[in-house]
Amino acid sequence: MYGIKIEFKPCPECGQDEDFLVDEEREIVTCVCGVVVIEPVLH
Repeated sequence: MYGIKIEFKPCPECGQDEDFLVDEEREIVTCVCGVVVIEPVLH
Protein backbone atom coordinates (compact mmCIF):
# COMPACT_ATOMS: atom_id res chain seq x y z
CA MET A 1 0.00 0.00 0.00
CA TYR A 2 1.32 3.38 -0.98
CA GLY A 3 0.98 6.61 0.87
CA ILE A 4 2.73 9.41 2.64
CA LYS A 5 5.10 8.60 5.47
CA ILE A 6 7.40 10.74 7.58
CA GLU A 7 11.14 10.15 7.86
CA PHE A 8 13.58 12.03 10.05
CA LYS A 9 16.87 12.72 8.27
CA PRO A 10 19.26 15.54 7.36
CA CYS A 11 18.25 17.80 4.49
CA PRO A 12 20.81 18.24 1.68
CA GLU A 13 19.73 21.86 1.28
CA CYS A 14 19.27 23.35 4.76
CA GLY A 15 21.47 20.80 6.56
CA GLN A 16 19.08 20.39 9.47
CA ASP A 17 17.70 17.10 10.71
CA GLU A 18 14.10 17.55 9.70
CA ASP A 19 10.94 15.58 9.14
CA PHE A 20 10.59 14.68 5.48
CA LEU A 21 7.25 13.91 3.92
CA VAL A 22 7.90 10.88 1.76
CA ASP A 23 5.51 10.15 -1.09
CA GLU A 24 6.23 6.46 -1.65
CA GLU A 25 4.36 6.24 -4.92
CA ARG A 26 6.06 9.10 -6.76
CA GLU A 27 9.37 8.88 -4.85
CA ILE A 28 9.22 12.56 -3.89
CA VAL A 29 10.64 13.70 -0.58
CA THR A 30 9.78 17.15 0.74
CA CYS A 31 11.65 18.85 3.59
CA VAL A 32 9.97 21.29 5.98
CA CYS A 33 12.29 24.00 4.59
CA GLY A 34 10.48 23.63 1.27
CA VAL A 35 13.10 21.70 -0.69
CA VAL A 36 11.81 18.85 -2.82
CA VAL A 37 14.26 15.99 -3.20
CA ILE A 38 13.71 13.23 -5.77
CA GLU A 39 15.00 9.95 -4.38
CA PRO A 40 14.65 6.33 -5.31
CA VAL A 41 12.55 4.54 -2.71
CA LEU A 42 13.40 0.94 -2.00
CA HIS A 43 10.35 -1.28 -2.27
